Amino acid sequence: MNKVDRLIENLSSDDGEIRRKSWDRIVKNIVNGRIREENSTEFIKLLLSSNEYVRKDAWDNFYILINTNIITDKDSAEFIALLGSDNSAIRNEAWDNIIFLMDSNIITKKDASGFVVLLSSDNKDVEDNAWRNIYNVLQRGILTRRESDEFAKRINTDRGFYVNYANIKIDILTKKGAMINEDTAEIIEFLGSDDQWLCSHVWFNIVKLITNGIITKNYSNEIVKILTEGNLYARIVALGKLDVLIRHGIISIEELKGSRDKFIKLLKSDDRMERCEEWVRSLKLLDDGVLTKEQLKPLKGYFFELLKLDEKYISKYSWSIAPDLMDKRVITQDELIQLKDGFLELLLSKDDELREGLFEIAERLTNKGIIRNEELKSMHRKAVKHKKNSSSIPLKRG
Repeated sequence: MNKVDRLIENLSSDDGEIRRKSWDRIVKNIVNGRIREENSTEFIKLLLSSNEYVRKDAWDNFYILINTNIITDKDSAEFIALLGSDNSAIRNEAWDNIIFLMDSNIITKKDASGFVVLLSSDNKDVEDNAWRNIYNVLQRGILTRRESDEFAKRINTDRGFYVNYANIKIDILTKKGAMINEDTAEIIEFLGSDDQWLCSHVWFNIVKLITNGIITKNYSNEIVKILTEGNLYARIVALGKLDVLIRHGIISIEELKGSRDKFIKLLKSDDRMERCEEWVRSLKLLDDGVLTKEQLKPLKGYFFELLKLDEKYISKYSWSIAPDLMDKRVITQDELIQLKDGFLELLLSKDDELREGLFEIAERLTNKGIIRNEELKSMHRKAVKHKKNSSSIPLKRG
């Protein structure tokens, strides 16, 4: 073993004083050419040591090796491997130094595919480390969707990866306040996503996106399209943010009025659950003047059909807004009285989950004069008796 090999070996010593003196001698040996670029792997192995003090000394002195070009970007794969190590201590130390490695040009854009592997690792701890540090990676342009075909492919095919990417994209855009047209187009796509978690998360950040100039009046047509033609979940969430959109001048009531025919068409949907949700949405559209009672009255037959459905949960949901539609004079008390027997039958359902909240709806209908007090009390007694009888049925013995 020559002197240089012995010197590098001493960097792994359990004796802290020997390690310190050995690191002090490293610079001299680099200057006189005894330690060269070929020795880089031996130094990187120090970061895998089972001795945490050996690893710490190595990280503390790596700037020397980088500044003297002993370690360069040719060694990046080994550092990517450290970032994905199954050993949590070694992995965390590498991530603690990620900014140093990037700013020193050890890890560069050519390592994009290596980061993709980390972001989608089967080891959830590795994946978590990668996503918690992705802001700095993306901020430095080492990994971007457009620069890495593999990254883009992964985004388009893996739901979890896609959702995480969207989350980080929003964070970067709102923190930096910088954007390009492709960024906004992508955010608009997220607002109308079929993925409910993603859709909800982006709408939750809508104020931040607006105040940072990412979503502007220029995209009003796209927003209105989501409200009128998007998937059901996106339409519901978007309507919940309607006041925000109007207050910030992204869309206007007049623009929405221009899409009345589309809102009206949805109230006649053949999909009963969708139709029910649209009648719920109509209350907000009535309040804001987008729709009028005169426009809805001719459509009330479509609503009454929901009240009479054998699909009990849709019927229950529809009855819950019947008093509101009556208050807005879209339907009348007499019309609901004629249909109330269907609601009273729901109160005797054997489905405990269905019955939950029904008597609260019944009280509202009673207060509106649709159900008489005597009827409500009678149905309540029957429901209690029915529940007792159901719970007293003896179990069969084997």
